[in-house]
Amino acid sequence: TGALDTATGHELMALLRELVDQQGLTVILVTHEPDVAAYARRTVRMRDGQIVEDGGPAAAGGAPGGRDPEAAAAPAAPPADGSPR
Repeated sequence: TGALDTATGHELMALLRELVDQQGLTVILVTHEPDVAAYARRTVRMRDGQIVEDGGPAAAGGAPGGRDPEAAAAPAAPPADGSPR
């Protein structure tokens, strides 16, 4: 979705969500965009090849995936050690 405008990216994510919900598909999506990740029922964050967070199932409400994409789009604080993300 990185090369798409915001509206088209959200349309694509809604289509993927529909396929998951209606056909029981599993989609594995890798993204650096929090608003795209907000559509997921589960997110796993990695840093330096290691899992640093396994979000498990998302809470109900918000975006179709259960999270609020506006809240997820807020920039995260930089790492305490000053290393790049």
